[in-house]
Amino acid sequence: MVRLRETLPGRGPLSPALLVELLLVLMFVALLFVPRWPSGFVMVRSVPGGAAIRTMDGMDFAAPALVPATRSGTAITLRLDGYAPTDTVISPRDSLMVVYLEYLFPLSVSSLPPGASVWIDGAPAGRTPLLTSARGAGRHVVRAECMGAPALSDTVVMAAHRRYSVDFAFPGPAPMGLVFIPGGSLVLGGGPDGPPITQRVEVASFYLGRNEVTNSQFCAFLNSVEVSMSPDTFGRNGMTALLSRLFPGNYPMEIVALKEGYVAREGLGDRPVRGLSWTAAGEYCSWLTGVCGGRFRYRLPSEAEWEYTALAGGDGPWPWGDSPPDGSMLNCSDASETIACRSPDIDDGFAETSPVGSFPPNPWGLDDMAGNVWEWCADWAGGEGAATRGGEGSLKCLRGGSWLSSPEDCRCESRLGLDASLGYPFAGFRVAADEGASPDHDPPAPVDTCGLAGARPPAEVAAARP
Repeated sequence: MVRLRETLPGRGPLSPALLVELLLVLMFVALLFVPRWPSGFVMVRSVPGGAAIRTMDGMDFAAPALVPATRSGTAITLRLDGYAPTDTVISPRDSLMVVYLEYLFPLSVSSLPPGASVWIDGAPAGRTPLLTSARGAGRHVVRAECMGAPALSDTVVMAAHRRYSVDFAFPGPAPMGLVFIPGGSLVLGGGPDGPPITQRVEVASFYLGRNEVTNSQFCAFLNSVEVSMSPDTFGRNGMTALLSRLFPGNYPMEIVALKEGYVAREGLGDRPVRGLSWTAAGEYCSWLTGVCGGRFRYRLPSEAEWEYTALAGGDGPWPWGDSPPDGSMLNCSDASETIACRSPDIDDGFAETSPVGSFPPNPWGLDDMAGNVWEWCADWAGGEGAATRGGEGSLKCLRGGSWLSSPEDCRCESRLGLDASLGYPFAGFRVAADEGASPDHDPPAPVDTCGLAGARPPAEVAAARP
């Protein structure tokens, strides 16, 4: 019999100790390439049943199934058509694991124009037109952005197992001086000094003036509707009948009538027009609708629209948030204002009104939503304590506070009710607008002594400035 001898090339016989060491090394290397050994099995069930199960090691099962688990835990993924994939970890300590799968709600998102970027609950989802899904029942926020237009969002409540759809229509370019305001809702009333009656109000999308209407802008209206300047023989010296009617009050005028036309006093053209009645503000809006061709219908904003825009999606109480006001944020009754000086510790640098846009805008890009001048709104004040009321009445609401108000009276919920037929040196307005007015809109008919006529050339009016 021939006995085989254990040798290595070029070496003598291996010693028993070296042979044992070599075998241990080979076993260790082999274990590196062997999957982790299970130390138990877990019964995995899915609700609904029948989900496909895959372990981290690539083994596949169909629920319900006994799935091997290692001592440190085994990661598994469950999948079922129509439901969101679910990851979990099983351990030998668990004899049973029940996994509830979340339903995937089909969702289609479209936009006009197409190509808008879409986010669902803050996560990027693609571009329109888009067919995707949302995970789980409940509220889901769908947001879309299109270059050159403000972002739009919608909240979808998903419960039934059906397809949901969201359609966005981005507005066309806004006319100069207007800001597109997306629709939403707010609760009116209930502030510290606001009306005790509260109500939730839905606000449709609309446009709002970036600034309060200025003296120069109002002069363009006066020059357009005044056929011939008629002196006011019963009122203030140097006044025309038109000015006396639109500005019913006994205080210095910032707009004067020259033979060349109406102009703002020097240095006051970019200040908000003030002292005009609620009716006069409405006449300006009607005139603007006519001269702009009828694509937009101009009007005064409602209280709900005004407050919704002032808050700009925030909680207030001021347009910029809850930080205490100072002289860099708004024009109010401060150390520079000599009539009331309600806040001597603040100095905004203006004794009365300030040029529009002198202070930082709110997050939606609108200036002077707090202070400068109170702004006429379309709503009837509705009596003491009313959040807002439809109907007619001699009292109309004003919002925003003014140069004569304390900072507290410039909060977003603050409101004032005044006689619509009178003018006040702390009251002005800004315009709202709706898109889609009839293309064959006729210019407004002449009112009282006003008649529509061609606007005077801006250069002619500027040359007449005193």
